Amino acid sequence: MKANLVMQSAPGFIDIRMMIVLFVSSFIFCSCTHDIGKETAAVRARSKAVTTAEESMNIPEIMKYWAKDAIVQPAGMPQIQGKEAIIKLYHQMFGDTAMKLKSFTSSSINSPNISVAQSGDIAFDYGTNKFVWSTAKGELVEMGKYLIVWKKINDDWYVSAISFTSDGEAPVPVPE
Repeated sequence: MKANLVMQSAPGFIDIRMMIVLFVSSFIFCSCTHDIGKETAAVRARSKAVTTAEESMNIPEIMKYWAKDAIVQPAGMPQIQGKEAIIKLYHQMFGDTAMKLKSFTSSSINSPNISVAQSGDIAFDYGTNKFVWSTAKGELVEMGKYLIVWKKINDDWYVSAISFTSDGEAPVPVPE
């Protein structure tokens, strides 16, 4: 006669195997579920803060929102990577005497286009931007678009990558 190795539970008690399955399932569910609305609001707040810093051309404040290994793909330039290279790019944009950034606006300040992954640790945003440049020949305007990748690092959101391009071949004179 074969021995029955299946454990029988007394009525009202959960089998130990069932308890293990329930525990593991609840752990997996809890570790993979994120409040996407909360994370989207957090990204939106960080996006607004970095855009405000950019509009005021405050490089130290801007850099608080960038990941150490971030990538920038600027229009008409090679890709750059890392905070030091990004700081140099901002100094160039804000301080160049031949073509100095006079003002910058971006839809990222109140973007409706933020999408957070179900994993809760990566997000993207896209939209439009406007650069006004001061040159010896007068002010030029450049309309364009951007795509930002946000990454959650130590419970805060940081710009991990950004690509921005112009809608035209070159900036055009500001309309009178």
